[in-house]
Amino acid sequence: MNNIEIRSLGDWEKLPVSFAEETGINIYCDGITINGNRENGRYVLRASAFAELRDSSRAVLRDSSRAVLWDSSNAVLWDSSNAVLWDSSNAVLWDSSRAVLRDSSRAVLWDSSRAVLRDSSHAVLLDDSRAVLRDSSRAVLCGSSHAVLRDSSRAVLRDSSYAKAYGTETTIDKLLHHAVVICEDDVVVKHTIRHATASIIIQRPFIHSKESFLELYPPDEHGMVTLYKVTQDNGTDYYTGRIRYSGEVECPDWDDDTKRQCGGGLHLSPTPELALIYHHGQVLVCKCHVDDLVVYPHDITKVRCRKVTVIDTAKLYGRLY
Repeated sequence: MNNIEIRSLGDWEKLPVSFAEETGINIYCDGITINGNRENGRYVLRASAFAELRDSSRAVLRDSSRAVLWDSSNAVLWDSSNAVLWDSSNAVLWDSSRAVLRDSSRAVLWDSSRAVLRDSSHAVLLDDSRAVLRDSSRAVLCGSSHAVLRDSSRAVLRDSSYAKAYGTETTIDKLLHHAVVICEDDVVVKHTIRHATASIIIQRPFIHSKESFLELYPPDEHGMVTLYKVTQDNGTDYYTGRIRYSGEVECPDWDDDTKRQCGGGLHLSPTPELALIYHHGQVLVCKCHVDDLVVYPHDITKVRCRKVTVIDTAKLYGRLY
């Protein structure tokens, strides 16, 4: 197979619409939009390349490359690559790759890959892969995979997989083999088929504190914690549309009451995946001093901050739409 390298938009614009023999199109630059497939062409995103796939196009993502898939596009992710899937797109994830699934998109996760499922998306988890399911998403868990189930999500658990279920709307369609479901003491897990070897564990919820949060997400030597914020295209927050995240940002109505979950602070999450649970958009990397944040005892998917400093856009996901 022949191979060519695309290192600029100029190189991309010179590509022919077809090739006489099988050719690997290795993309190393950002800003590429792939509209459909070229005859005998095989797209491969490499290094830190970022591309959009449209019109049923197909690509392989390698290294730390990133992609947003639209329409019915397909991708295979390797290494530490990342993708966001929309519409009815499909992906297969290997190694430590990551994906966010929206609409009716689908994915198969292998190795230590991770995914966040929203809307009516669907995934099959194998090996040690992990997922967070929201809305009406569904998953089949195999091997030693595990998931967090929220909202009206559903799952089939088999082998030695396990899931943590929140809320009363989650459903376990099948609980097979040595699979385990863990739920808090006020949650009833709905299930239709359960093997005698499978387990449901009722767990008393842990009451978090700032100390327990910092054990999981330790600050640097200056007492600064790295947090993530998803904003609109213009850099403002989704809730009010008036707080612009640029440079140093201070909350106009700060309240340090730990019993308060919403309002009275800038809301940020300790990982990009958790930030994307709440909204989709560009993911910003921010710093906050430990004295300027409070932790809600019953939910650490986000914290409230008095003041944060915006450092950069999260290169892990690139630009999310």
